[in-house]
Amino acid sequence: MCFATEKSSLDEKYGLKTITEEQLPEGIEPIEFKSQEELEQFLQRINNTDSIDLGTTIIDKNGFVISSIRNSLANKSGTEDTFEWDKTKKHGLLTQHLNARVTVYAHGSFGQIQKVKKVHTYATGYSGGINYVPDPNACGSDISSDKQSAKIYGAGDIEYYLIISGGLKLTTKRAKISGTYKIR
Repeated sequence: MCFATEKSSLDEKYGLKTITEEQLPEGIEPIEFKSQEELEQFLQRINNTDSIDLGTTIIDKNGFVISSIRNSLANKSGTEDTFEWDKTKKHGLLTQHLNARVTVYAHGSFGQIQKVKKVHTYATGYSGGINYVPDPNACGSDISSDKQSAKIYGAGDIEYYLIISGGLKLTTKRAKISGTYKIR
């Protein structure tokens, strides 16, 4: 494979970097474009990748107490349970996941979020020409002062490996993902 090194106007506009075959991650097959116009249409489409708010997941504390009693987790001082929270956003055929463990405490009509742990992002699905790199330093949560909701967030970089006119190019888009877990 012969790789061109000339810069195009698209390089600056879309942050394309010319890379070598050695810089291509193992197992990644670059996406090939037949024309500059086809490449630009693709770049315009992926340029919309940004911060995605996945909305609010509501847990009814009354349902939680009943569920916990069924699971024999209840005691006289209240009930605590941990829920897996997994939200997704599609980026073409690649799906970005935001995952966390949310611990909720309930006692009678009182309920609160105790803690949010193991917040991380990952990707699933077809990834031809695409590589997802999670950023563990960009993952976390903020529990509200009344402990009735928690904002959960994460991010990663979607790397797109492209071939145009025999040249191997890389563009990276930051993909931020967040959502809220709320007790009512």
